Amino acid sequence: MVLLIYIGAWLLKTPAEERVTLGFNCVKTEPTEQETAVIPSEPAGETCETGEFLKADTPETRTQGLSGRASSADTPGMVFVFDDDQPHEIWMKDMQFPLHLIWLDSDFKVVDIAYDVAPETYPKTFTSAKPARYLIELDTSFASKDELPFKIGDQVYY
Repeated sequence: MVLLIYIGAWLLKTPAEERVTLGFNCVKTEPTEQETAVIPSEPAGETCETGEFLKADTPETRTQGLSGRASSADTPGMVFVFDDDQPHEIWMKDMQFPLHLIWLDSDFKVVDIAYDVAPETYPKTFTSAKPARYLIELDTSFASKDELPFKIGDQVYY
């Protein structure tokens, strides 16, 4: 009986999570005849690093974020999609691992970054210095501050 309850709870907790691929750290390359972009907005003649991120685009998924998880598992993090451009606040409620917070404007340019934000900072909130439409929560185990593939002013492709 316990096994059935456990399996039922597992099924309820594992809905298909929507994912999105982002491109970053793009570099100029020589075009080839068979060149195809990994992501639709990837610029022609450039090759980008890519990452598959979880997507949070509803009030419920944005409120939950990566909270309550032991790690970001098989993804470097989560992309929050907001309805408007403003300095959106983020907190670390129920987080179990540190994050880098990368805010993007509506053109997918990096406008602000908060590095190594620890779970212990809750209830403090973190807000972008400029209006943002998107936020990337990046698990710090994916990249240290010095290895972070984003810097202010960088273009990210969605």
